Amino acid sequence: MSKLRVARSAVSDLDEIWLYIAQKQSIETAEQVVSFLTSKFSLLAALPRIGRRRPELGVDIRSFPVQNYRIYYREEKRGIVRILYVRHGKREESRMFG
Repeated sequence: MSKLRVARSAVSDLDEIWLYIAQKQSIETAEQVVSFLTSKFSLLAALPRIGRRRPELGVDIRSFPVQNYRIYYREEKRGIVRILYVRHGKREESRMFG
């Protein structure tokens, strides 16, 4: 299994997701959604090539869909998987990497 690192940008994304859902629905739902999203990080660390290659976004970038969201990540040297962003599927991707 690869080592896992979560970028500050991904932590910020998860905070935004939590806050939005907590305001629109409930704290419990926000906790469930963020927990479900972060539970997929270990899957990506174990199977880093499971996600779709995204060369249009950058070198070695991959994305993995989870419900209405996408986890963007990169497999780095020495077996490290870095989670870069966690965004709603309707958000424009080019703003993240461009």
